[in-house]
Amino acid sequence: MKTLRVVALLGLVGIAVAAIFFTKSVAAKQLHFAVCLPTLDQPHFVAQRYGYEDEARKLGVKLTVYDAGGYANLNRQIQQIEDATAAKVDAIILVSVSQTGTIPAVDDAVREGIPVINVNVMSDSTKIVARVRSDDIEVGKTAGEFLAKKLNYKGNIVLLPGKAGTSFAMVRANGVKQAIAKYPNMKILSEQYSEVTRAEGMRITEDMLQTYGKQINGIYAVGEHLGMGAAQTIDAAKRRDIVICAVDFSKDLERALRDKRIAATVTQQTIEMGRLGVRLAKDAVEGKKVPAMTYAPIKLITAEDLDKVDRSGFEIPAK
Repeated sequence: MKTLRVVALLGLVGIAVAAIFFTKSVAAKQLHFAVCLPTLDQPHFVAQRYGYEDEARKLGVKLTVYDAGGYANLNRQIQQIEDATAAKVDAIILVSVSQTGTIPAVDDAVREGIPVINVNVMSDSTKIVARVRSDDIEVGKTAGEFLAKKLNYKGNIVLLPGKAGTSFAMVRANGVKQAIAKYPNMKILSEQYSEVTRAEGMRITEDMLQTYGKQINGIYAVGEHLGMGAAQTIDAAKRRDIVICAVDFSKDLERALRDKRIAATVTQQTIEMGRLGVRLAKDAVEGKKVPAMTYAPIKLITAEDLDKVDRSGFEIPAK
């Protein structure tokens, strides 16, 4: 009997040890997040990717980054969300190529128990756990107010808002319009939606110069690529009198600011948005309460600001 009791006791101890080991191994499981980006062909998203990856390293999270290859590739991004869902990642961080087109794939992921964090460019899915973005209406208003002031509150501007059907393009353009509408001697001559590429910036600006000529006094361009394309066309046309306000930042755009080819840019904290996305995803997976919306700050930068502005939120540090 004594031998049986000892064996039974040892068995219970073994079960307890196994339970402790199992609990520790579950707790120590490395989290795996997927990040779905529209493109890595823009400095904005290259910097944002750094924010995701650097924060993931700090938190011990495994990261898989998907690149849709451009805003036109909705089907590719849907497939990438589906692939991440099938891989049973712990969370998906989504920068959506379309406000409405990604809804079914996002909803499917959430139904599978995978929280989705929406960063920067919004999806209209009601199943999103948390969102991180710049206040896009303020981005547009800030650009519009800068152009108005620079033009002494009179003149005409044209808009290069970006890809139709994306949240940032539509909302920021509305912000510019709201700012300009306050000034009776200012007018928006035209707006043309497009892919956010330098070639499109050049093409649209050339078309608008042919249509409106000397009537154009200012240009709003939603991204670094569109802004630089507009600046190239303005240079070729010898129309440096036209004031350009862009959005976002890059080394090329910094040179254009210093050369006064671009007057200002509204810079988002792209790296910080990436960091926030990873932190919120980790909190959501761990069952913590997360805010429905988090706004990252924005900053208007001119040539005069370049040597004193804090760049840590939008520029990848030199190695």
